[in-house]
Amino acid sequence: MGGVQALVEGERATILPDNRLLIDRPSLDDILAWRSGRLSFRNTPLSEAADEMNRYARRKLEISASAANLRISGFYHFGQNETFARLLENFLPVRATFGQTIEIVKL
Repeated sequence: MGGVQALVEGERATILPDNRLLIDRPSLDDILAWRSGRLSFRNTPLSEAADEMNRYARRKLEISASAANLRISGFYHFGQNETFARLLENFLPVRATFGQTIEIVKL
């Protein structure tokens, strides 16, 4: 790494696992969404969104490999995986199967 990096207002610095420095300007709405019971996704792979949703729910989402890279954006209430899965069926080419877990597969 080396050197000094100054940040300006609104910037965020993250040290990545390979020790690279990532500087971005995240939306405060996105960062603070959790305070109102929501998660924010911006062009996020479905597999990553499901991992985050699963942190807050008893009934887990299982995403098939074929659907894993589909992208979603928006704010979603955490702890409501059933509702999330039904919403996915409305705007992505996926089907949800509800059992002990919620399986999402690409059509």
